[in-house]
Amino acid sequence: ILKNQLVNLFGKIECERSNMAKAVCQFINERRTVMRSIEVIYYLHDSNSLESSVGMDGYNQLVQQLHGHLDSEGRVGALEDVSDIHSITASIICALQKTKALLVFEIQAVKLHLMEFLSSVLSDTITKVLVVSPSKIDF
Repeated sequence: ILKNQLVNLFGKIECERSNMAKAVCQFINERRTVMRSIEVIYYLHDSNSLESSVGMDGYNQLVQQLHGHLDSEGRVGALEDVSDIHSITASIICALQKTKALLVFEIQAVKLHLMEFLSSVLSDTITKVLVVSPSKIDF
C-alpha cells in the first residue's frame, strides 16, 4: 500500500480478510511519524444489516460513512440533503485532495457506482485505497 495507490486484499474467509486489513492499518498507524504518505486512515465497512434496515444501497452507505468521518474532523460541511449522492461525493473528493489518507473499503461485492467513485478518488487525489473483498476486483 505504500508503493501503490490501490491494493486489493481478497480471500474467501471474511474474518481473515478483516483481521489482515486491521493489522495493516495498525502497522501504518503505529509508524505514521515516519510514513509521510498517510496521515489518516478511514475504515469503511459495508454492513448488510444496515443496508436492509434503512434501505440504503452499499455504495450510498459507504459514501455517507466517509462523509461523516470527514465532517467530524471539519474537513467537509454538514449535509443539507443526504439523498444528493453527487454533491456528497464531490465534497468528499474536494476534501481528500487536501488529505494524505488511506481509505479502507471492507465490502462484500464491488458495484459499478463504487468503482466509479474509486476511479475519481484515484485520479483526482493522492489518497491510497485498500479494498477488502471476497474476490479480486477487476479495476
